[in-house]
Parts: sequence; C-alpha cells; structure tokens
Amino acid sequence: MKKSATSTHADIGRRLDAVLAAKFADISRSGIKRLIEAGAVKAGGIIVKEAKMKIKAPGSLEIEIPEKKEPDPEGETIPLDIIFEDESIIIINKAPGMAVHPGAGT
Repeated sequence: MKKSATSTHADIGRRLDAVLAAKFADISRSGIKRLIEAGAVKAGGIIVKEAKMKIKAPGSLEIEIPEKKEPDPEGETIPLDIIFEDESIIIINKAPGMAVHPGAGT
C-alpha cells in the first residue's frame, strides 16, 4: 500500500522521520525508521535511506508499506500434565518455558 503526503515550508529543517510520523500517525516512528532504512520511502521522488535526513524544501513524500503476512502457527504434539478436565474447563500443569501462545520466534 502506498501512502503520500506533502512536506511544507514549516517542515524545512526537520528530520524526515519526525515529519513522516506527524503526517502518518497510524505508523510508529520506529516503524517509519525501518521503512526508510529498507528503501521504502521517497522524498521528492528520490529514495531516502537515512531517517535523520533534514527536509530541505517542500515536496512530495511517499511511503510504500508492504502487505502484512499473517503468521501461520503450527501446533505440536506435546505430552501434557492434565490435572482436571471437563466439558467447560481444563487445568494443566504447564512446564516452565512452554509457550502458551505464538509470539516472535515461538
């Protein structure tokens, strides 16, 4: 998805990442920094790879946001220590370090 904005005279001298964060409030500043470093940001039609770049003149700003890939977690067959179970609830003695939901690297 492509997002566009225009820098103004008020943006001159400000860092690119700060200007983009103000114009695209739905993207975090760290997310904007990652996009800049990945080459997904253009200022005045030129790819910019430094978040600290200062705006020198009013012009177009574009961000190309890659499509999010939904994780596809796979279950594992793990022996569980079931303490109690009925049709409404299950109580398990979970082993230390066992993940209970998918996360980064799990």
